[in-house]
Amino acid sequence: MAVGLTASCSGTMAHDSPTQPTTVSAAPSASFSAASPTAVAQFVGHSGGCPAFAPFHVPINVVVRVNGGVNVFVSQIQMRFTDPFRIEMPQVTLPAPTLTRQFGTTLVMARSARTFPLTLAVGCGTDRKGTAVIHVDTRDERGRLESGEVVVTVR
Repeated sequence: MAVGLTASCSGTMAHDSPTQPTTVSAAPSASFSAASPTAVAQFVGHSGGCPAFAPFHVPINVVVRVNGGVNVFVSQIQMRFTDPFRIEMPQVTLPAPTLTRQFGTTLVMARSARTFPLTLAVGCGTDRKGTAVIHVDTRDERGRLESGEVVVTVR
């Protein structure tokens, strides 16, 4: 007597190949925001003048919040300013070595938030009012790179 067995996989979402990788969608390691959606340009009155010393400084507090269980390091911050007449100041880039000198460390611990107080110099050929865009690049302890932008209205 012969017994036959058959197996069926109909109706499944099996891969075409058993060695094909499975896509895993991971949540972002960090999110980015400003402590306030607006900032006020403060007159600093340097006697040296532009371009060495901009007449206004804009304090902006950027908050990096780690969403999961891995530590995150800020690897670079770029700041751009555009006034209401669409005149742009040159972009300011703060790479990791500069950030480490300024803040001691760029580490944001897992499941926490850290505020990075930044100062953006404006007013050399531009109005003191406008929009600041801060672009933040991060790397988590697993090597995953992420970035985000924060937009602040400057008054």
